[in-house]
Amino acid sequence: MNIAGQEVKLHVERKKVRNVYLRLGLDYTLRVTMPQSSRVPLEDILEDKRPWLERKIQEISRMRRVVTQDAVLLLGRPVPIRTFAAREPRVRLCKSNIDVYGSNDTERDRALAGFLTAQTARLVEKMVSQLSHAIRVEHGGISVKEMKRWGYCTRKGELYFNPKLACLPREVVECVVLHELTHLKHFNHSKEFRDELSKHVPNRRELENRLKSYYA
Repeated sequence: MNIAGQEVKLHVERKKVRNVYLRLGLDYTLRVTMPQSSRVPLEDILEDKRPWLERKIQEISRMRRVVTQDAVLLLGRPVPIRTFAAREPRVRLCKSNIDVYGSNDTERDRALAGFLTAQTARLVEKMVSQLSHAIRVEHGGISVKEMKRWGYCTRKGELYFNPKLACLPREVVECVVLHELTHLKHFNHSKEFRDELSKHVPNRRELENRLKSYYA
């Protein structure tokens, strides 16, 4: 199906649910979950949701992938990637390039992933140390691991961050870190949480919108 000039793949499931749920993926796959007993034509559902779908397609089309085959973002700045054949996988950060070495693509991808993880770990550890002191909260361990979110925390105060967080602009990264640290005061997204976060990030709405324009 074509929506707003974009070809969209359709995947429909009928389950034991009460309502219709739509989810549009970054690959433009639209997953529709419908009640088993629903008699509403799928065409009517899609037509009713067309304005929402067109808006989501526009949002996705504006998003930037933080790592591509040719370049990687570092603190929001695109840096070209050069690949070289080598026995030992490694990454070398030059003034205007990132040189990635390895005997094959898999090794080079792993080397680049390890490089970004290390960059993120150094960045967030320093930020967490400074910002947690500034807003007067105590945290647990800090970990960097693969996940869909950019960051999250546990009730025990443990902080987790996406390994590609270092790809984002510094002020956006700081907003993510402060978001998780504020959860140590308010473990929810209540008005109290939003007000507290806004004290430390006055332009949080702008930064949160910028965050939505990137994907790993």
